[in-house]
Amino acid sequence: MDLQQIVNQDKVTIVDVRERLETFFGIAPGVIKMPLSSIKSNVEEFRKMSKPIVVYCRSGNRSGKAMDYLKSLIVI
Repeated sequence: MDLQQIVNQDKVTIVDVRERLETFFGIAPGVIKMPLSSIKSNVEEFRKMSKPIVVYCRSGNRSGKAMDYLKSLIVI
């Protein structure tokens, strides 16, 4: 199953935490773009998400940091 098929299932909220330059070639339709550098200022946006949240990046480093931060706030 590829990313677009996962997005189309509508069972999760997918958040791309790559920084601006990393998304030069685009992101999958339906994915929320929220760079890791803006996570702290967007915590309330995460709290409003009703479906399970999946954060992703190119290597797993930024998404791991985002996940750890959000888990520390009990958002995900």
